[in-house]
Amino acid sequence: MGKVRGAALGALLALAWQSSSERDAAGAEPTPFFLSYSAPPSCPEQSEWMSQLLLHSPRAALASEGGSAPLLSVTLTEVPEGVRAELSATDLDGAVTKRALVASTCREAVEGSAWILAVWLDPAAAQGAPPPDGARPAPSSRVVSAQEPPSTPPPVVVAAPPPVAPSDSTATSLRWGVGAEVGTFFTALPDVPIGFGGFLEAAWPRHGVVRPLVALGGFATTSGTSATERGDVRVSLVSGRARGCLLEWPRASFLTLNACVFFELGRLTGRGESTFDPDEAAVTWRALGTSARGRFVLTRLLSLDAEAGLVFPLLRDRFVFGPPPVVAGYTIPAVGGTFSLGLVVHFSGK
Repeated sequence: MGKVRGAALGALLALAWQSSSERDAAGAEPTPFFLSYSAPPSCPEQSEWMSQLLLHSPRAALASEGGSAPLLSVTLTEVPEGVRAELSATDLDGAVTKRALVASTCREAVEGSAWILAVWLDPAAAQGAPPPDGARPAPSSRVVSAQEPPSTPPPVVVAAPPPVAPSDSTATSLRWGVGAEVGTFFTALPDVPIGFGGFLEAAWPRHGVVRPLVALGGFATTSGTSATERGDVRVSLVSGRARGCLLEWPRASFLTLNACVFFELGRLTGRGESTFDPDEAAVTWRALGTSARGRFVLTRLLSLDAEAGLVFPLLRDRFVFGPPPVVAGYTIPAVGGTFSLGLVVHFSGK
């Protein structure tokens, strides 16, 4: 289930065990339920939380729209100690049970909250993993609980937003992003010109350190000048870039690092100046590259991205001044760097 810090693990399991005995020690057939799930963008999506719930209670199922069923609520929030999970379970009679836990990472918060609510929904789920002997919530534990005073309101039907269909509970959920960036996209151009770009990305849910991400976009640089005894060459680059990332290291819930590779296809233009009979020429730009991309989460929908890497041109063309003997105004080098800073807006797909 992951390692919830210190005594929090024993307290978490004890709360779940206590909840199971209060609900139904015989492990009756669970009723369908509605789900309200909220988490930071760096945490697992709802589909992953549902997968964890189904591991403990395979009989659990999301309720159909328009029906009546208990409502489970999960809210993950980043706190200085890690990630806090606020849990709430509402019966058809209106009684509300609340629980909360603090875990080191989003993954542990998801696993712990899914286990607790699985036992609340289906007491038989507790039989597969009983809590350790003597495990009880301690005053010093960062796991806390709250139970609303008992009441006997008239029966009500719990309303909830349209739930995800049961067949979607294990489906892959993409997370999209649209970004704009500024930087030096090829440091070996004359005068290291600044460039501007944009991209559209798609990211799959993370599994351990594996999180597939693809991005398509492009950039354009300002002109840089290379001076020679025959004249000056003003060089600029316009290119598309396709980036793919596979590995992600979640150093913290608000900061991640991706390892990426990319391919560029574009046009490199050189224009002669301060020379007799100035002319302009253009060549096809093709390059491969590798980079590290860091992401700092500002809000649930907004992040600040920084990228640094190496670019390897596949063709080493040059711009020259004639007549013979020719003088090279600029020659594409074998390797250059890329550095950029971007702002990304995120939203989830269905």
